[in-house]
Amino acid sequence: MCRCRRSCARRGTGYRRGTRPARSWWCRPPGASTPTRSRCSGQVKTESPRAQLISSTWGGAGVAKPARADGCAARSATRVRVVATDDDLAPQHWIAVTPPRMPRLRTLQDVVGSRDPVLLDWLVGLAFPCQRPFDHRNGVIEAPKWRILPDRFGAEANSPVMDNNGGARWGSPNC
Repeated sequence: MCRCRRSCARRGTGYRRGTRPARSWWCRPPGASTPTRSRCSGQVKTESPRAQLISSTWGGAGVAKPARADGCAARSATRVRVVATDDDLAPQHWIAVTPPRMPRLRTLQDVVGSRDPVLLDWLVGLAFPCQRPFDHRNGVIEAPKWRILPDRFGAEANSPVMDNNGGARWGSPNC
């Protein structure tokens, strides 16, 4: 049960009187403040307030809305500690924790570059002018190293044309 039920209701998120939450969300315990920094053996250590994940269903955290604790981790953080406590001792109830997703984002130009051969689908060909299409020499094609697809619906529209049975050049196993 969320102890900050009143403040969540005032903000329009979380519990409302007489209803259960439809999604999972993070809320800080009453009296918690923003992250603080302290010195520990010569290193700067960020100490975050404990956040609580409130969920109405077992799959709420991964399905409805990813659990986040905005502002709790420094941008330069290299490690994250996840602490989960299951106070319900009933054997039919359980808790699941997955590692946090911490992507390292890079641009397409950084990953693919302008030198590797690329297979561009028809719908995205003009959107990526910096990538090099694969070569055609003496009737032989260069095996593409990368394939750039459109969104899911565009990719489904192109599949009958760009497959190895009835279409163009998508028979390369190296992409």
